[in-house]
Amino acid sequence: MDISKVRLALAQQGLDPDAISRIAEMCEAAAARQVGEHALENSIVYLYSKKNGAFREMESHTVERLYAYQLELDSDVLGYFTQVLCKNIVRERYGRRHVSSFTVDFLVIRKSSVDLVECKPLSAVESLIQKKPEEWVRTSTKVSNPVLEKWADAIGANFTVWVQPSHFSVELRNLEFLYANVDFGSRPKYEAAVLNELRKGPASLHFLRERISGLMI
Repeated sequence: MDISKVRLALAQQGLDPDAISRIAEMCEAAAARQVGEHALENSIVYLYSKKNGAFREMESHTVERLYAYQLELDSDVLGYFTQVLCKNIVRERYGRRHVSSFTVDFLVIRKSSVDLVECKPLSAVESLIQKKPEEWVRTSTKVSNPVLEKWADAIGANFTVWVQPSHFSVELRNLEFLYANVDFGSRPKYEAAVLNELRKGPASLHFLRERISGLMI
């Protein structure tokens, strides 16, 4: 997805010119951080994105890559960028104002919204909540960061935390197979049905063929 298409999509969403310029600049600067600086022992991923027509760099093959496959197979997603820098984030600590930057894993351009997404395994989420309870918050339904949510809202975007599912290995294999073998472009009716089944939990190819009439994979 090139920057001209990003600007067009944002304009169609009704964002103001300033928001369009800021988000387009963030996309144009991606990847803002060299993958590997914080990847530690993860396997770095260079995925050719059919959705974007270009490579996308990621820090983990079991976390970010899994989420990327979900984006690739989601018809609501127009394009996405990885390692996107968010500048001038204001935090109040001990009565003092601090300004810093944060690099999110994904900036996702959808048909009707823009999402800034940070992907984390559950262990990392628990660690963040313990170390920074004033900033990372977990409820019964989601993990959130009010500071980053406020920053994203100011530019017309949403900030969300995507937590790696417990059954990630099975889901990763399924999505990897689907991404490599299913032409959703010519069979869009199967896309929604397959993703609906996978949201319920792990599913074998045999199960999907039985559940979805006419699916040939």
